[in-house]
Amino acid sequence: MQLGFHFGFKKSKAYGLCGVMLAILFLGMSGHSAKADEMLSPTDTSSTLKESTDNHATSYSEIGVHDDSTSQMNLQSEKVLEEEQTSLADSSKIAVLTNSSVTTSSYQEADELSEIDQNQSHFLSAIKQGAMDGAKEGVLPSITAAQAILESGWGSSELAKAPNNNLFGIKDSEDWNGEIVTVPTQEYVNGDYIKINAAFRKYTSWNDSVVDHAKFFTSTEWRKNNYRKVVNETDYRIAAQELKNAGYATDPSYAGKLISLIEAYKLYEWDAVSNTTNSVLENEGVESQNPKADLAITGLNNATGSYDLVISNLVAPRGFKEVLVPTWSEENGQDDIIWYKAAKQANGDYKVTVRSSNHKGDSGLYNSHVYLVDNDGKYIGLGGKQATLDITKTQGTLTIANNDKNRGTFDVLITNLTNPSGISGILIPVWSEQNGQDDLVWHNATKQDNGSYKVTISASQ
Repeated sequence: MQLGFHFGFKKSKAYGLCGVMLAILFLGMSGHSAKADEMLSPTDTSSTLKESTDNHATSYSEIGVHDDSTSQMNLQSEKVLEEEQTSLADSSKIAVLTNSSVTTSSYQEADELSEIDQNQSHFLSAIKQGAMDGAKEGVLPSITAAQAILESGWGSSELAKAPNNNLFGIKDSEDWNGEIVTVPTQEYVNGDYIKINAAFRKYTSWNDSVVDHAKFFTSTEWRKNNYRKVVNETDYRIAAQELKNAGYATDPSYAGKLISLIEAYKLYEWDAVSNTTNSVLENEGVESQNPKADLAITGLNNATGSYDLVISNLVAPRGFKEVLVPTWSEENGQDDIIWYKAAKQANGDYKVTVRSSNHKGDSGLYNSHVYLVDNDGKYIGLGGKQATLDITKTQGTLTIANNDKNRGTFDVLITNLTNPSGISGILIPVWSEQNGQDDLVWHNATKQDNGSYKVTISASQ
């Protein structure tokens, strides 16, 4: 987007009328030869890595999955921010959620699956701790993980994304006292999928969704009886089949899909670890605690195109290395995604400042997710927040000062500048009215100590 200011003023009779226009160059733009009334266009200099995710659709009585989603995402190369806040140096190591709705299936048999990709690795790291803790409710971590993959398409479905964070498609019910969200879902009826609107449970984070999933099977007397052959089962093959037998899913191949996922990604290894860990905890009387934190959007400023995400009351009993905040705008998917490293504040909070200038100047809805990286390098989701930036147009005041008729000079001053997309420089094209723009000269304004810009124009030029 380019903005120009036009005005005219009188000069001495020696050189008559002169016109001046202000051209503001946004961050990422480059100049070119042009007439004064032309606008400069931004050039795309981002380095991107594309990755796509396809999802499936399945359905059941108390559980449901809405329209799945798929898209290509671009991970931008590292962008330099303030010293206290930097983006992840190797952003190609991580991938996050997608956001374009389709209704295709991504399910593959085990022998069709390629090596685990970065998006899948990140997803498994984010849900592993909750799945392991869920083993204390009698649900195998491998079953939990496979269901999360299958129901959410590796966390990329609309229902799985913040602010919904529902990985398993668990619907609203009388025993649920939390928030709900109504979205389209597909039900498998008489051999066909039909689309309806349904109310689903809404969670503050993926971890909360995983924990609730484990408790779901014993949360009412009816469920205790219905899923009695699933809870405390130690063989994932049997547990998967008993889930299907209990009516968890109407998809006739549901059990086989779970088993294939467990074996393809060796999720059964989680079961062995959880059995050992839970035995130690029981013997020592230690209660496992999941990391948690409060998230808040503060300092939203449309004039500067920025907002802060504050992570407070962070509790991580097992310690952690860092807090990462992947952020992107809804416009054009995730082509502007940046993984920020949150900076610790004096009061113990962590904070990230998001600027639209680092996200292609996009206006509208922004998504910020929060991940704690534990000492083993695993990613644990703490939730997410959304903010809407209504980007204002570039504003400023242009004045003429020190008009010296004897010397044939004057100053052009640009003050009170605000531009959410950032300013890399000011160009001021100047020409006389005589013979059109045959004497057009583009001048670079110099930034002053007070933040204004100034250039001295001479008629001799």
